[in-house]
Amino acid sequence: MISVSTERANLCKISNSKRLFPLPYTKVSKRAPITLSSTTRYRSTLNAKSFSNFIEKNSDYYLSQESLLDLDKNKTIVVVLGHYGDGSPEVQSMRNKLLYEILVVLRKLEMNAIIKPHIYCDMGLVKSIVKDARCKESRIFYTKIYPNVLQKVSIGGLFVNKSTLRCHYQDIGFPVIQYNGGMFDRMTPDHCSGIVCSNQNQLTKHLKELMKKANSNDSIMEKNKESVESCDKIKKVFCCIES
Repeated sequence: MISVSTERANLCKISNSKRLFPLPYTKVSKRAPITLSSTTRYRSTLNAKSFSNFIEKNSDYYLSQESLLDLDKNKTIVVVLGHYGDGSPEVQSMRNKLLYEILVVLRKLEMNAIIKPHIYCDMGLVKSIVKDARCKESRIFYTKIYPNVLQKVSIGGLFVNKSTLRCHYQDIGFPVIQYNGGMFDRMTPDHCSGIVCSNQNQLTKHLKELMKKANSNDSIMEKNKESVESCDKIKKVFCCIES
């Protein structure tokens, strides 16, 4: 049995009042290891039809509350964080380095970063790394919104950890990029890794490809829309002739 401190961990709560905010928390003393069975239960819950329908129905509300609804989706990525401020000095140094490197790439590409922190996360530390990377404040967004909702305003999820969320994103066809900075001994790729980037050049290349693909998809959708509208106009002409 894993002992947990009496103070409960921060949980995201969806209520009938349409609020989606974390409850106050303190760090628990120990965390349960992620197992295949726990991952499967987690993913099956997220894929439940009733849950998906609720999220879809209220997504615009959540996004507008945090000023994310009007972002340029094709230039926006979700950055999912792990346990910043926790672990040995070596582990912390690795996490800080990886986050700094991806932020520099995002700054150079002039992309928006929606930062989704873990519940065990030192936000003071995270914000100091963002500052060191010289990111524009107007392009950095910290969110408490449920990850499923964020795919509506972004082109993919960028990870510097092995979060189970990668697996869920893969399941629903949302692009996943895992950045390991060349530290394969620390970040061994697995079936949920998606696109693995070991340096900033690779990350830049794949982010450009994602943006290009997103823009291309938008162009196709726009052309399809124009075709449908043209067909509707032709139908009206023929209807008038026949009448």
